Amino acid sequence: MDLRKPLRKEGILSRQLGEESILYDSKNGNVHVINSVAEFVWNMCDGSHSVTDMEQRVREAYQSSGEASILDDLKTIIQDFANLGVVTLEER
Repeated sequence: MDLRKPLRKEGILSRQLGEESILYDSKNGNVHVINSVAEFVWNMCDGSHSVTDMEQRVREAYQSSGEASILDDLKTIIQDFANLGVVTLEER
């Protein structure tokens, strides 16, 4: 079970543009384009959802069976967010 609870960093603005969204880091001027699944995950990066919670919500939203490896993909998205410097990963 993954107990990390990703938290969006201050100063990151998001805006939906069609089927994609952009994340704008107002501190350093970086812009990142994300797809709709990553946006769904981004919106749950509020410090109150664990990765395990997020997995369940993604499964429900996208009507995915238990066989799909959503957890690995979810961890990749969250780690990418952390590498971009737009979220922090804390275990609570």
